[in-house]
Amino acid sequence: MRGYLNKSNIIKFSVNTIMGIFTAISIISISTIMALNMKFIYKIIIEKYNLVSVTGISSNDLFLNYSKIINYLQNPFDSKLVLPNFVMSEYGKIHFKEVKDIFIVLIIISIIFLLFITGYIVFSKIENKKEFKINIINNLNLGANILICFFGFIIAAILIDFSKAFTLFHKIIFNNDYWIFDPSTDPIINALPEELFIIYALIILVIILSISVIIKINKRKIVRGSAFSYSEKMIIK
Repeated sequence: MRGYLNKSNIIKFSVNTIMGIFTAISIISISTIMALNMKFIYKIIIEKYNLVSVTGISSNDLFLNYSKIINYLQNPFDSKLVLPNFVMSEYGKIHFKEVKDIFIVLIIISIIFLLFITGYIVFSKIENKKEFKINIINNLNLGANILICFFGFIIAAILIDFSKAFTLFHKIIFNNDYWIFDPSTDPIINALPEELFIIYALIILVIILSISVIIKINKRKIVRGSAFSYSEKMIIK
């Protein structure tokens, strides 16, 4: 009997851990997609870093090219990236394709997670099972804990040296050096300053932290509600 309970606890712990990790990855995916679609940020970057002078291309055309990149990265049916005002080397095209593949995976993960959460909300409304709610919120809470640790790690990396952290990230994610653009063959890099990536990284982190805090608040509400309901039952008995 004890062996069965231990095995059951191990399975439960493993499932909860996997769900917590999946939750963390999903929230990172959702946060990244949300940040990617904040195209208005690039308009601010154009003005602040004087990209019109740097590239010799008008503000409207810069934004058009940037929008094409963002749309390409998210559209699984768009197989070719063509920029109106920039030439690209084959290595540059390969790199954008690799980035696109990553974003498509992030989108798929986000959709699966959102469907899961939607199913949870519908099921909890129909069945009104508090134990089910607590299990789900515990998984979400574990994901939030992982994300808070992730948040602290990334903030530390950015504060210490963003350039080194950015380089290390690319070396881990990509198995080539095609991400190192030569301005003479891939002038688009002049329109994508490092500061743009710093700002987007910070936006992603803010979204991640906000979602984590929301999960923590809801966890506390549900736990308190469950404790209150239990007290009521004891009084009735």
